[in-house]
Amino acid sequence: LDVDAIVYCATGCGAELQAYGEWLALDNEPAFKPPLFEIMDFIAQHWDDTSKVSPAFERVVVHEPCSHRNVLKTVQSVYTVLNKIPGLVISTLDNNQLCCGAGGVYMLTHPQQARALREQALIGADMSGGAYLVSTNIGCALHLEADSNNGQGMPVKHPVSVLAAQIATIPQSQPV
Repeated sequence: LDVDAIVYCATGCGAELQAYGEWLALDNEPAFKPPLFEIMDFIAQHWDDTSKVSPAFERVVVHEPCSHRNVLKTVQSVYTVLNKIPGLVISTLDNNQLCCGAGGVYMLTHPQQARALREQALIGADMSGGAYLVSTNIGCALHLEADSNNGQGMPVKHPVSVLAAQIATIPQSQPV
């Protein structure tokens, strides 16, 4: 591809892309010529400090997917980018070191164990005062948003959606 970067927005998929890149590499040549970037890492590295972002006066709780924290090792970029939003109060999920139970298809193949892991991971989330969780992995987000008690867990958003909403709310200048 004639591109400068390949950007992905699901950390589990990105971790697999990196693994494919290692498996498919030939003669010490990378399989992907343009570098791979998790979208939050890409935004953090390419942020224009003149960018305007509307304030968001709310609290968010950050879930750190295992794929982002342990495989990609770039989870700090989520905090870096979210901190660009004035007024946003950012806290971390107390049990971020635990697997949330999604684990690829683990939530489908081992639903009882996955629910138990989710409940452990979410201890304190409701008490955090957060309006919602943010997560960079779609599988984790779907799993965390499901609630075994009533089907209505804490809402989960991708951090790019949070940033995009604040950029979209900036008043545009009216043509003269």
